[in-house]
Amino acid sequence: MLSEEMVFRLQLLLDSNQISEKSFAVVKEKLENLLKAHTLDADHPSSGPFTNHLAIAVERVNRQEALKDVSKETEELINQNPDLYEKANQILKDCIWQSGAEITRAETGFITLYLAMFQQK
Repeated sequence: MLSEEMVFRLQLLLDSNQISEKSFAVVKEKLENLLKAHTLDADHPSSGPFTNHLAIAVERVNRQEALKDVSKETEELINQNPDLYEKANQILKDCIWQSGAEITRAETGFITLYLAMFQQK
């Protein structure tokens, strides 16, 4: 179950027209699935910011406005965590609702960063 903060953040993005209803629905479902799979902990301090970032990334990807530039630090993280990168890529793939939307290494890299944070104790 999503935390109050996660629900609040998603709703705020929707109400402020920063994400579409389609992005809201797919991200909410994806977050719920990540919680059920224990990939995400609703009580983790980064779960709220992750909710925001995932929702905005999903909206950008579906609008075909995905970030393209990958920082050196993000590239290093990707190279050190290929399994997390693949998991992050799958998360974004599961949130595609627009035909022709393409996921970029930059967007996947940011999701990888969050997944790495969630694995830290």
